[in-house]
Amino acid sequence: MRLLRVFGGIMLLTVVFLWGTRTWTDGQSGLITFWEGLWGDVNFRDAGLSLNQCLGYDSFHPGIVGRASRYFSGWSCAEVGKPDRIVTLNFRPKDAFAYYCRDDFGGKVVGVHYNESFEFSDIEAVDQWQRPEFRAAICQTLDKIFDEVGAGRRVLIHCDAGRDRTGTVVTIVAAAAAQARGLDMDAVTSAIECDYRKSRSLVPEKYGRMSLFLRSLGPDGMLGFLERQCSIPRAKISRAAAAWAA
Repeated sequence: MRLLRVFGGIMLLTVVFLWGTRTWTDGQSGLITFWEGLWGDVNFRDAGLSLNQCLGYDSFHPGIVGRASRYFSGWSCAEVGKPDRIVTLNFRPKDAFAYYCRDDFGGKVVGVHYNESFEFSDIEAVDQWQRPEFRAAICQTLDKIFDEVGAGRRVLIHCDAGRDRTGTVVTIVAAAAAQARGLDMDAVTSAIECDYRKSRSLVPEKYGRMSLFLRSLGPDGMLGFLERQCSIPRAKISRAAAAWAA
């Protein structure tokens, strides 16, 4: 019995040493591992599957767009939908970490971002889009997501909590895809709000935030908004919509 305890202790120390060495090595490359990912709320869900559940029927293909908090970083990509691309919305110039996951072969999928000099906040506040640096960065972000989804690649979108910034970008992509397909936008708006409310860290004071954002865009909806703000070709959005369709 004592021998087993000693052996177990050695094994535990070996695992801790190997993981510690790995995370230290990755840290030297600017990558960050969150140990909270072992026990914390990664807040991952498949956005297509979640929207389908909220709609009550299948309209979005599962396995294309995922959403999460930052705590996935450093751990298995399988836990967050095996993404081909990670889009980081919580990059901060003062602590310029790279968020990443490990694939089945030990390789790394590292997050991309397009905001080098500021941190994204309040993406759903339309006034923010009048700031040139904000608009350039968020439009590049969305353009990349539409490219990736249109090519049939799996995209993981994340911020700190996987709630507001992530929720807004998922809202934009889902609403644009739904509008491009001619879906019932009232039903889609309700489903998007329903998906947003699944975040366990959401406080009731924020209820209605996504639906209010969508209803503030006017009669030409998300497609018109993206055309005005980002000049993203509708053909590109249509390709993404078709790739994400159930």
